[in-house]
Amino acid sequence: MLALLACVTVPLMLAAALTTDPARHQTLITAAALVATLVAGQSAHRVRSPAQLALFAGIALWTAGSTVSSVLLLTDSYTAYPTLAEWLWLSSYPAFWIAVMLMIPRWGAGHWLDGVVACLGVAAAAAAVLMPKLTTTGLPPLGTAVAGAFAIGDLLLIGFTFAALVIARRPASTEWRRLAFGILLLAGTDLLFALRMAGMADVAFASWMDIGWIFGLVALAVVRPRCPRAEPAVSRQPLTPVLASAAALVVLVVDHYHRVADGALWLAVAALALGVARTVDAARASGRLAEAERLALTDDLTRVGNRRRLFRDLGDAFERGAGAHLALFDLNGFKALNDSQGHAAGDALLAEFGLRLREAVAGVGSAYRLGGDEFCVLVDANAQDALARASAALRSDGVTASTGAVVLGIEASSPTQALRLADARMYADKTRN
Repeated sequence: MLALLACVTVPLMLAAALTTDPARHQTLITAAALVATLVAGQSAHRVRSPAQLALFAGIALWTAGSTVSSVLLLTDSYTAYPTLAEWLWLSSYPAFWIAVMLMIPRWGAGHWLDGVVACLGVAAAAAAVLMPKLTTTGLPPLGTAVAGAFAIGDLLLIGFTFAALVIARRPASTEWRRLAFGILLLAGTDLLFALRMAGMADVAFASWMDIGWIFGLVALAVVRPRCPRAEPAVSRQPLTPVLASAAALVVLVVDHYHRVADGALWLAVAALALGVARTVDAARASGRLAEAERLALTDDLTRVGNRRRLFRDLGDAFERGAGAHLALFDLNGFKALNDSQGHAAGDALLAEFGLRLREAVAGVGSAYRLGGDEFCVLVDANAQDALARASAALRSDGVTASTGAVVLGIEASSPTQALRLADARMYADKTRN
């Protein structure tokens, strides 16, 4: 298929590059575009993935616009701007955007916003530089707006494609390389054509540079996109949206002193607005992560720290130096209460004990439940009185607590040794009582 496509399109490219007649030039481009459309249509019929269908729609709309343009040039009817050809070309942009979007794994709003902010920020900076040079004189207001829409559409298409490469993390994929190559050639040739029409280069309407359209369409026609399965979210640094937002901010600052094009201004505003939305999304995600971490380190029943939290805090305490106190508590009489009054009453008492224990060491330490009827506190070096308050907090309805304490860094040199020693002293206290 690739060999056949090359055999048909290469002669058309060479002929289009060599001719100087605008009608013949555009007709040759249209013929090559029709071949690319047939190839893309065959792929869309065979694969029928949403991304493939969207890509085919974009190529078909672009080809339809080129066909109308060829007819107008051949009949000398290109007397007004815009024509149906321009509207068809413009309508191809959303189709290409959708195709790119459908090729990206669905990773959630944060990753999408990263890409969109990057796209808008880069497009805003590029539009600020290029749009004054792309202004074609002598056009009616609608024609000026359409010419500006082409420039913005091309910049957004290039920016969005390369932002998608960052999001998808697949720059080495053959399909992504073909897609990026095709988009860059198609939109880049559009921008070069606009520069020529704006008088920035002394080149005729028909130029060899226009074969970039053919190369771009052929590259897009052989892309075989498939909508990927959702992939797990990955940790991402906010560098891309930050740099893009900074570029948009520069455009706004420059606009304060030297008027930039309206299109660039609104792209910058959109980039900053979505940058703020990305910041809010990141803050919410950070809050959810912090809450998930808190729940993972908290005992569900008593709302004190669990064993995992204790080991983390013990490690921190040893790093700070010697002197902190670790005390373990094992309830006496709790099993009898559980057997006589039921598990609901036992759970209620454990929850009450958790609340009391937190209050007893508030400001000087933390409370933990190791499981069953075993509790623990870790307090500062100068807060030995908190151990007595903690022991008193675990007394109610005939239930008391046996205690074993150890001084970190003096009586024990590691978390495991501290727990082992405190546990031995707690059971010695239980035996005595």
